[in-house]
Amino acid sequence: MIKNYENIFLQLNKRLSKSSTLYSYLNTFFSGCDKITEILGFYNSQASVLLDNLGQREYQIFSSYVFETVLPHFKLYQLVFKCPRQEQIPNVPIKVEPPFDSSQLKETKPLKIWEYEQQIDTIEKKEKERLNEILSEKEQVVSKIHQETKLTLDNVVKTETSFDQEVGNH
Repeated sequence: MIKNYENIFLQLNKRLSKSSTLYSYLNTFFSGCDKITEILGFYNSQASVLLDNLGQREYQIFSSYVFETVLPHFKLYQLVFKCPRQEQIPNVPIKVEPPFDSSQLKETKPLKIWEYEQQIDTIEKKEKERLNEILSEKEQVVSKIHQETKLTLDNVVKTETSFDQEVGNH
């Protein structure tokens, strides 16, 4: 329970010098009192003891701190420090990617060289495509010539056959 009030105690410790007395007082204040009326009764019963231990100036600082800071938010402190709550741990799957192997960076090229090589690759691809187009056109021409030659030879064979038949008939 004492650890819950350390923040409040640290704020007071910045202003006051006799911190051990205040620490025990605040611990009793929060752990022993459940209602504001109990707090005020406890404060009135301990006022003379605090005044003797702290002195007039520090007692006034402590009193103003309690009445301006702690009491207006007492119900909030009770809720936060005394009411048990279920822990809320976010359950969101997060994909964690390990870092890449940095040894590959030794083999990298400067950007200008890489861009230049990409341009050369693009040009070589275009040249290869154009070469394939030219080869395809040549194959078509050769195929066409082959067909025309075959037709011509077939015509020649037909004419020779008919000429031979005419000559043989005479």
